[in-house]
Amino acid sequence: MPWQKAQNMHFIKRSVMAFRWDEDNCHAGCMRCNVILNGNYIEYTRWMQKKYGIETIDEAIRKSKEVCKISTPEILEMITYYRGQNENLAYKFLIH
Repeated sequence: MPWQKAQNMHFIKRSVMAFRWDEDNCHAGCMRCNVILNGNYIEYTRWMQKKYGIETIDEAIRKSKEVCKISTPEILEMITYYRGQNENLAYKFLIH
């Protein structure tokens, strides 16, 4: 699918702060799977298990139940990092 139509899908819901910005938890998906099929979790889980292995997925699910607190400086650092990533992508796709 064209990247302009892709949506960010989260294997572990984004309300779980420990995984909200985890790049291994975020993948491009279509609107049908992400919105209409509410994440299409059966297929998404199978895909995640193939990509990362069942042990890794089980560990992520276990960790998702733990309390996670992210400090303001950590969030600001992430904002700076992802703004830079966004600028790199914009440069790559708009200039070249």
